[in-house]
Amino acid sequence: MKRRSLQSRTNGMPVVIHRALENSHLRQAVRWLGTGAKRCPRSEVMALRLGDALAFSRRRREACLVWRQCVADFGPSAAAYFQRAHWAFLKRRFMEAEKYLRLCLKLDDGYFEVTARFWRAIALFHLGKFGAARTALNGVPDGHSDLWLLGRRNWSKSSLLDEINGAENHEA
Repeated sequence: MKRRSLQSRTNGMPVVIHRALENSHLRQAVRWLGTGAKRCPRSEVMALRLGDALAFSRRRREACLVWRQCVADFGPSAAAYFQRAHWAFLKRRFMEAEKYLRLCLKLDDGYFEVTARFWRAIALFHLGKFGAARTALNGVPDGHSDLWLLGRRNWSKSSLLDEINGAENHEA
Protein backbone atom coordinates (compact mmCIF):
# COMPACT_ATOMS: atom_id res chain seq x y z
CA MET A 1 0.00 0.00 0.00
CA LYS A 2 1.36 3.43 -0.87
CA ARG A 3 2.61 5.46 2.09
CA ARG A 4 0.30 8.48 1.49
CA SER A 5 -2.80 6.27 1.23
CA LEU A 6 -1.73 4.38 4.34
CA GLN A 7 -1.30 7.62 6.28
CA SER A 8 -4.72 8.92 5.25
CA ARG A 9 -6.36 5.70 6.44
CA THR A 10 -4.59 5.69 9.83
CA ASN A 11 -4.94 9.31 10.99
CA GLY A 12 -5.54 9.47 14.72
CA MET A 13 -4.38 5.93 15.44
CA PRO A 14 -1.77 5.24 18.15
CA VAL A 15 1.93 5.42 17.20
CA VAL A 16 2.39 1.67 17.76
CA ILE A 17 -0.14 1.04 15.00
CA HIS A 18 1.69 3.33 12.58
CA ARG A 19 4.93 1.47 13.32
CA ALA A 20 3.30 -1.90 12.78
CA LEU A 21 1.72 -0.87 9.48
CA GLU A 22 4.96 0.60 8.15
CA ASN A 23 7.05 -2.41 9.23
CA SER A 24 8.45 -4.04 6.11
CA HIS A 25 9.13 -7.24 8.05
CA LEU A 26 5.51 -8.34 8.39
CA ARG A 27 6.36 -11.61 10.15
CA GLN A 28 7.70 -9.57 13.05
CA ALA A 29 4.62 -7.34 13.10
CA VAL A 30 1.94 -9.99 13.81
CA ARG A 31 1.82 -9.23 17.53
CA TRP A 32 1.72 -5.45 16.97
CA LEU A 33 -0.93 -5.74 14.29
CA GLY A 34 -3.03 -8.06 16.45
CA THR A 35 -2.89 -5.52 19.27
CA GLY A 36 -3.64 -2.71 16.84
CA ALA A 37 -6.64 -4.55 15.38
CA LYS A 38 -8.06 -4.96 18.89
CA ARG A 39 -7.45 -1.30 19.74
CA CYS A 40 -8.89 -0.04 16.44
CA PRO A 41 -11.62 -2.52 15.47
CA ARG A 42 -13.07 -0.09 12.89
CA SER A 43 -9.88 -0.03 10.80
CA GLU A 44 -10.10 -2.09 7.63
CA VAL A 45 -6.47 -1.39 6.78
CA MET A 46 -5.38 -2.74 10.17
CA ALA A 47 -7.33 -5.94 9.68
CA LEU A 48 -6.00 -6.39 6.14
CA ARG A 49 -2.39 -5.86 7.25
CA LEU A 50 -2.88 -8.37 10.07
CA GLY A 51 -4.07 -10.83 7.43
CA ASP A 52 -0.96 -10.11 5.35
CA ALA A 53 1.31 -10.59 8.35
CA LEU A 54 -0.30 -13.92 9.17
CA ALA A 55 -0.12 -15.08 5.54
CA PHE A 56 3.55 -14.14 5.24
CA SER A 57 4.20 -15.91 8.55
CA ARG A 58 2.81 -19.07 6.93
CA ARG A 59 -0.30 -18.94 9.06
CA ARG A 60 -2.62 -19.01 6.06
CA ARG A 61 -5.59 -20.53 7.87
CA GLU A 62 -5.57 -17.73 10.45
CA ALA A 63 -5.02 -15.19 7.67
CA CYS A 64 -8.11 -16.45 5.82
CA LEU A 65 -10.18 -16.22 9.01
CA VAL A 66 -9.04 -12.61 9.50
CA TRP A 67 -9.76 -11.86 5.83
CA ARG A 68 -13.27 -13.35 6.01
CA GLN A 69 -14.00 -11.41 9.20
CA CYS A 70 -12.74 -8.24 7.55
CA VAL A 71 -15.09 -8.73 4.59
CA ALA A 72 -17.95 -9.49 7.00
CA ASP A 73 -17.22 -6.39 9.10
CA PHE A 74 -16.41 -3.89 6.33
CA GLY A 75 -18.03 -5.43 3.27
CA PRO A 76 -16.24 -6.48 0.10
CA SER A 77 -13.56 -4.03 -0.99
CA ALA A 78 -11.01 -3.73 -3.75
CA ALA A 79 -8.22 -3.85 -1.15
CA ALA A 80 -9.51 -7.07 0.41
CA TYR A 81 -9.85 -8.78 -2.97
CA PHE A 82 -6.42 -7.56 -4.09
CA GLN A 83 -4.90 -8.92 -0.89
CA ARG A 84 -6.54 -12.30 -1.40
CA ALA A 85 -5.33 -12.40 -5.02
CA HIS A 86 -1.79 -11.68 -3.82
CA TRP A 87 -1.95 -14.65 -1.45
CA ALA A 88 -3.21 -16.84 -4.30
CA PHE A 89 -0.30 -15.72 -6.49
CA LEU A 90 2.15 -16.69 -3.76
CA LYS A 91 0.72 -20.22 -3.86
CA ARG A 92 0.55 -20.20 -7.67
CA ARG A 93 -3.22 -20.63 -7.55
CA PHE A 94 -3.90 -18.76 -10.75
CA MET A 95 -7.61 -19.49 -11.06
CA GLU A 96 -8.19 -18.13 -7.55
CA ALA A 97 -5.93 -15.12 -8.23
CA GLU A 98 -7.80 -14.29 -11.45
CA LYS A 99 -11.16 -14.49 -9.66
CA TYR A 100 -10.12 -12.13 -6.87
CA LEU A 101 -8.46 -9.69 -9.27
CA ARG A 102 -11.64 -9.57 -11.34
CA LEU A 103 -13.63 -8.80 -8.18
CA CYS A 104 -11.02 -6.21 -7.15
CA LEU A 105 -11.37 -4.42 -10.48
CA LYS A 106 -15.18 -4.30 -10.15
CA LEU A 107 -14.90 -2.41 -6.85
CA ASP A 108 -11.73 -0.42 -7.52
CA ASP A 109 -11.77 3.37 -7.70
CA GLY A 110 -8.55 3.37 -9.74
CA TYR A 111 -6.03 2.70 -6.96
CA PHE A 112 -5.33 -0.95 -7.91
CA GLU A 113 -6.36 -0.74 -11.57
CA VAL A 114 -3.04 -1.02 -13.40
CA THR A 115 -1.47 -3.63 -11.14
CA ALA A 116 -4.68 -5.65 -10.88
CA ARG A 117 -5.10 -5.69 -14.67
CA PHE A 118 -1.46 -6.67 -15.15
CA TRP A 119 -1.55 -9.44 -12.54
CA ARG A 120 -4.85 -10.70 -13.95
CA ALA A 121 -3.22 -10.95 -17.39
CA ILE A 122 -0.39 -12.99 -15.86
CA ALA A 123 -2.88 -15.29 -14.12
CA LEU A 124 -4.82 -15.77 -17.37
CA PHE A 125 -1.57 -16.49 -19.21
CA HIS A 126 -0.69 -19.21 -16.70
CA LEU A 127 -4.18 -20.65 -17.13
CA GLY A 128 -3.58 -20.89 -20.90
CA LYS A 129 -6.20 -18.23 -21.70
CA PHE A 130 -3.98 -16.24 -24.03
CA GLY A 131 -6.64 -14.13 -25.75
CA ALA A 132 -8.15 -13.15 -22.41
CA ALA A 133 -4.67 -12.34 -21.09
CA ARG A 134 -4.03 -10.04 -24.06
CA THR A 135 -7.40 -8.34 -23.49
CA ALA A 136 -6.68 -7.92 -19.77
CA LEU A 137 -3.59 -5.90 -20.71
CA ASN A 138 -5.78 -3.18 -22.26
CA GLY A 139 -5.42 -0.14 -20.05
CA VAL A 140 -1.98 -1.19 -18.77
CA PRO A 141 0.61 1.39 -19.85
CA ASP A 142 3.21 0.10 -22.31
CA GLY A 143 6.13 0.67 -19.95
CA HIS A 144 4.52 -1.06 -16.96
CA SER A 145 6.54 -3.69 -15.11
CA ASP A 146 6.55 -5.51 -11.77
CA LEU A 147 9.67 -6.77 -10.04
CA TRP A 148 10.03 -10.18 -8.42
CA LEU A 149 6.59 -11.56 -9.21
CA LEU A 150 6.29 -15.34 -9.30
CA GLY A 151 10.03 -15.80 -8.94
CA ARG A 152 10.87 -13.73 -12.01
CA ARG A 153 13.13 -10.76 -11.62
CA ASN A 154 11.02 -8.63 -13.93
CA TRP A 155 7.68 -8.92 -15.67
CA SER A 156 6.82 -6.16 -18.10
CA LYS A 157 3.87 -5.66 -20.38
CA SER A 158 6.09 -6.23 -23.42
CA SER A 159 7.69 -9.39 -22.00
CA LEU A 160 4.25 -10.78 -21.15
CA LEU A 161 2.97 -10.00 -24.67
CA ASP A 162 6.06 -11.76 -26.10
CA GLU A 163 5.31 -14.83 -23.97
CA ILE A 164 1.64 -14.78 -25.00
CA ASN A 165 2.62 -14.57 -28.68
CA GLY A 166 5.14 -17.39 -28.24
CA ALA A 167 2.61 -19.60 -26.49
CA GLU A 168 -0.04 -18.92 -29.16
CA ASN A 169 2.45 -19.71 -31.95
CA HIS A 170 3.52 -22.87 -30.15
CA GLU A 171 -0.13 -23.92 -29.81
CA ALA A 172 -0.85 -23.38 -33.52
